[in-house]
Amino acid sequence: MIAASIVLLALAQNPGRGNAIARVLTPSGVGEIADDHYLVKWEDDDELVASPSATLDLFYSPTNTAPFRPGRVPDGIQGMEIARTLAVRDHANELEWRTSSVAPGAYFLWARTYDPEAGRPLPMISFSPGVVVVAHAGDPVAPAVILLPPANPFTWPQASSLEIRYAAFDPDHSGTVRIDGTSPTSEALMIADGLPAESDGLIVWDTSSLAEGEYILKATITDARGMSFAAFDRYARYVNPFDETEPDCGCTSTAKRSRSAPIAALVLLAGWFQLRRKAAGRRAIERRSIDLR
Repeated sequence: MIAASIVLLALAQNPGRGNAIARVLTPSGVGEIADDHYLVKWEDDDELVASPSATLDLFYSPTNTAPFRPGRVPDGIQGMEIARTLAVRDHANELEWRTSSVAPGAYFLWARTYDPEAGRPLPMISFSPGVVVVAHAGDPVAPAVILLPPANPFTWPQASSLEIRYAAFDPDHSGTVRIDGTSPTSEALMIADGLPAESDGLIVWDTSSLAEGEYILKATITDARGMSFAAFDRYARYVNPFDETEPDCGCTSTAKRSRSAPIAALVLLAGWFQLRRKAAGRRAIERRSIDLR
């Protein structure tokens, strides 16, 4: 059964009829190899939200994109057609993709739904959580890597480090993984390099010196054959959500504060935390993702 969050997201887009939404389910990890066919599966809102006019297009791409907000077409999106104008209200939610003529390589799949009867029609795009490798007889088998989402991608731990998990497919047994990031000010960061190409890789990223904000991560695997594959994270990672700096509230510092004003200080501090919680709530609504959840 489709997750309730998909329906809620669709209904939240506009007053009246919401936008139809579909989430690609396969591939779900790395290491799947297709020769002449591959079964694509997705989940959608069927008639719960979608109108009879709602359609679904499917594409494959050698890259995914940086996370983006629902209803927007991300910059740099690429796609080669698998199928067009499938009915969202079709309950089958699967399609056999004929891959015999597809060039060898590693690919993400992505879906685009569009409902002209929505209150404010928007193209809703989602990428597959994993990568399928297409290889025919005699072809080199491409490597692949993905960044694994945290257990709850919409909670931001108050900590000086962040766990980054990844899964790599290394058919040549010679690959290494590099993880890069982009700061809220578009500064490029090299987080780690030379990591083992494991199916359950883990590093702990020291974020203690970083500014608060959303960071975009990308993993790249490169092997001794010179073959490489890169994947953006499915979610923007929010780093250092509650810094320890004194709020700019117009009050004096603790060292200079009069003993006669402890209640006022507590009220100011409580008000500041409440504002931070509200701001965090707004950020949660606006957070970018390539997964419509």
